Amino acid sequence: MPYELWTYRDAIDHVLESYKLIDTGVNLRNARRAVLEAYRQLPSDRNWNYFYRRGKIVTVASQATSTVAYDHTGGTYERMLTIAAGTWPTDIKYYEIIINRVRYEVDARKTSTIITLTAAANPGADVSAGTAYTAVRDIYPMPEDFFRMGQLVDVANGSGVLTKLSVDDLLTLNRSQLTTTNPYAYAITKGPEYPGGTAIQFGPSPASARTYDFAYVAKPRALVTDLYNTGTVSVSADGTAITGTSTVFVAAHIGAVMRFSSSTTAAVTSPVGGITGDYNPPIFQRTVEAFTSGTALTVNEGADSALSGVKYTLSDRLDIESGSMLNYFLRLCEACYARIEGRPDRMTREVAAREAFNLAAWGDTRSFEIMSAAGGDSGNRLSLAGVAGTVNGVP
Repeated sequence: MPYELWTYRDAIDHVLESYKLIDTGVNLRNARRAVLEAYRQLPSDRNWNYFYRRGKIVTVASQATSTVAYDHTGGTYERMLTIAAGTWPTDIKYYEIIINRVRYEVDARKTSTIITLTAAANPGADVSAGTAYTAVRDIYPMPEDFFRMGQLVDVANGSGVLTKLSVDDLLTLNRSQLTTTNPYAYAITKGPEYPGGTAIQFGPSPASARTYDFAYVAKPRALVTDLYNTGTVSVSADGTAITGTSTVFVAAHIGAVMRFSSSTTAAVTSPVGGITGDYNPPIFQRTVEAFTSGTALTVNEGADSALSGVKYTLSDRLDIESGSMLNYFLRLCEACYARIEGRPDRMTREVAAREAFNLAAWGDTRSFEIMSAAGGDSGNRLSLAGVAGTVNGVP
């Protein structure tokens, strides 16, 4: 594994070493807190090249192929809407139902032909069988690592860029526009899938399946595992299956860095040694790709050699690029710790972090070419946001 891997524990140890502290009690807690604060701040400081991703959303067609009946109360389910023929889409919970020019929110899909509407948005009384309806889906969850985005481009429309609206303006648009068509606007709003998530809401409501591309800035992957080293592990030469003894591996260990000791008794340290002076660097390290059980993991590459009952460590990988971002991140961790502790050198640490940021920003340019924000001469390099519309050969 030729590339450099830094872990959550490496960053914590760095903070403690910077202030000559032992990793116990409030020292460890505040060092951990400083690393997490710096980690959250990092994507806000700059549009780092490393955090740019390409996103894609494919809308679904509206549905109006049958009729419905609504039973407000006293039926199999409260606020029950039944389709006369066909079935409700499996993702119907993301839809709204338009009946008699009023939109209603879906609460749950009970069966293939029955859904319930929310207590806050429903007809309030029975609606007779044979009533026309339209089911529309406006909201589509963004990737879990979404932070902020550039232009939203309609792929089928070539250079067609949708207009960004506030949530209030988009809701007004969709309440007044009760027919489906190709969207020309969108808003970023609360996501429906998990707490803290975000979503794109289209306006007007999509009539058909269409593909939209966008460039976005990602958040780094969450840091969960600080340090886990219970028990010992074994692996065959060139093998990827890790077998643990007295271990309690969990699914949260996926993505963590596993470092292997050559010793069955000596704890493995980071490549620069432990903060108490012990030095037993890993003979190799790998990234966990899959969780099987409390005693079985799979790593991303084969082991350099066979190991039996050796000590190891697990710690989450820092989702940053070491070439330009790492030094700034470490200075930022130091500055965050100084703020948390109210240390007298906090201004000095913050100045050092700002100087490191300037160097990191310079290093992050990655090219001597002139960058055009959107188009320009054919010899100019484009930003990822600028090329979001250049997909599948469509300029």
